[in-house]
Amino acid sequence: MFSACRTGYWGFNCATSCSPVCLTAKCDQVSGKCLDDVDSSNVTRACPTGYWGLNCANLCPTCLTSTCDHFSGKCLDDVDSSTAVRECPRRMYGLGCNQSCSEHCGGPEKSCDAGNGTCENGCMPGFVGPMCDQVCPPGSYGLNCGEPCPEHCGGPTRSCNPVSGYCEDSCMPGYKGSHCDQGCPDGLYGANCAYPCSFMCAGWGKSCDPKNGTCTKGCRPGYLGPKCDQACDRGYWGKNCTNRCDMCVAAQCHDTTYQCTGEDNNGTLPVCAEGKWSYKCGYDCPLCLVEDCDSEGGECIMCPLGTWGPKCSRPCSKNCKETRCDNWSGDCTHGCVYGREGPRCDEVEIPCDEGLWGSECTNDCGYTCINCTKSTGDCLYCVPGKIPPTCMIECPNGTYGENCAEICPYCNGLHECDPVDGSCKIYKSPSAVKEPGHPFMTYLAIAVVCVSVTLASVPVAIYLTYWPEKDEQCT
Repeated sequence: MFSACRTGYWGFNCATSCSPVCLTAKCDQVSGKCLDDVDSSNVTRACPTGYWGLNCANLCPTCLTSTCDHFSGKCLDDVDSSTAVRECPRRMYGLGCNQSCSEHCGGPEKSCDAGNGTCENGCMPGFVGPMCDQVCPPGSYGLNCGEPCPEHCGGPTRSCNPVSGYCEDSCMPGYKGSHCDQGCPDGLYGANCAYPCSFMCAGWGKSCDPKNGTCTKGCRPGYLGPKCDQACDRGYWGKNCTNRCDMCVAAQCHDTTYQCTGEDNNGTLPVCAEGKWSYKCGYDCPLCLVEDCDSEGGECIMCPLGTWGPKCSRPCSKNCKETRCDNWSGDCTHGCVYGREGPRCDEVEIPCDEGLWGSECTNDCGYTCINCTKSTGDCLYCVPGKIPPTCMIECPNGTYGENCAEICPYCNGLHECDPVDGSCKIYKSPSAVKEPGHPFMTYLAIAVVCVSVTLASVPVAIYLTYWPEKDEQCT
């Protein structure tokens, strides 16, 4: 028994859709002819340009004229061809294929949909959006902007490069490196670890808070304060300046050793003249940096630069950076010269690959550092506009170029220029620059001087012209 098809379908098992051009979407269930007009078998209803199919719900493909057959969807650019669909060239899309796919589309081909330009293989790291035309929002980077910026990036926004994740505004105090993921080494603190700890911190300047520089192990005897930069008040000495100079005449003593600095205190403590030591002050002190030497033992309180050991009699290794070494051990305190390593820098350094440093060559020199030393990570050369040793600080005013070695030209009355290429900065308002003098004022000043000289010369000329000769005056 024949069963009626539901509206919009006809044929065997009602498997065929009525033509989309039927006005009411109804057709004969046997022949498929539209039933909109029983006297007509070809009643049609055209779709709008660019659409086809049932209820005109389908978008035409990328045809040359954006028109297609309302029934099949095939392009009508060539009426004699049933396959007139035109595909755009690689990385092109749109009507007439006259638009380029986004350069930030992902995948090896960086391709996009030929119709609407949406990237087919996602986006490159650092970009998002259907057409990959949106940079990662602040605080994120990488593929699909799925990575948070390093937590120790500096600056007000703590932002990073949307592609690589490099911190763009230096690091928070206590950290260094391109991703600000390296803590400060001993002896340094602050943003990018650019500042040395106070030499008066206990441990010879090697122990301070990496963020604010406060001495973590206290101060050397004779000094106090968070950064151990305050000497003991007169009459006090020792650790934290808590001891009084009670045994010295007039309570005057050395704030570190308690050696009296006034009179001889009735002979109980030696107070030697400059350059002498021992109880009777009969020995010459060695060459010391701070004070002369201990009055009792003759040892230097601090050796001069480049020496160490008993009475500072031994030279620091010539391979020590800045020829600085520990007073007692001789170990280099400021690292080694390029190409040397070891406590006393007496070993030939096995160099790291370019851009890396550290004993295991695992630390990154940083993206603004052209190369750095293996032992300390100090930059040897910076990209133009940055200054060693961190290459994270911009050139001081008046300098520019590689390692800030060039002097700015005289721009707008000031030595201020671009730190990278030395070009003069352009000010929006002339009043923003206080020039040494306007040319008009210079010319006016010259004119005033000339008039003054001219007026002053008139009486002289009259005098020389009309004054009687000397002989005539005598007669």
